[in-house]
Amino acid sequence: MRIGFADGVSLSRLLFLAPWVWLYGAGSGWALAVMAAIVATDVADGPLARRLRTAGPRGRLLDAGCDAAVVVVAALVVGLKDTRFLLLSGIAVACFASWGACSIRDGFACYTRLGRYDGAACYVLILLVSAGPLFPAGLGLRRMAGWLAVSGVGLLLAVSTVENLAALGHVPSGATASAAGSRKRED
Repeated sequence: MRIGFADGVSLSRLLFLAPWVWLYGAGSGWALAVMAAIVATDVADGPLARRLRTAGPRGRLLDAGCDAAVVVVAALVVGLKDTRFLLLSGIAVACFASWGACSIRDGFACYTRLGRYDGAACYVLILLVSAGPLFPAGLGLRRMAGWLAVSGVGLLLAVSTVENLAALGHVPSGATASAAGSRKRED
């Protein structure tokens, strides 16, 4: 199996993950720069694959799988470092595990209505958490904005997990992979 350039960009997220874990664990503000590089590869890989005419179902699954791996590892690391995030970490793991089960069953990256927003919402939250060392700890506004973000992402992931589990229990007749890699039902 040959890996294209855009697939390499997707896979680079996994290489950036270890330095992010180390920097975040050490409380370094450089964790933000590394997570920004991870997000940049996520933004770039799809347009790059389309421009190089190498876009396809394997690349979409690889992209989404790398996103899931980054989010699950980051959620666990954040939750273990700061126990206030443990519940959100568990919800993120459940959400991406249920997405993975649907995708494995269907053989392509399957997205529910909310599933397309899970990774982006988690990346925004991880960027905010990574930026923590750059701001004074006593800012009440930072704490309030953080908990609003955590609550919003947690609610999105919880509802998306329920939606994924419902989709996992239902095999639609005529399910196909569309050009965007999502499930379509032909009713």
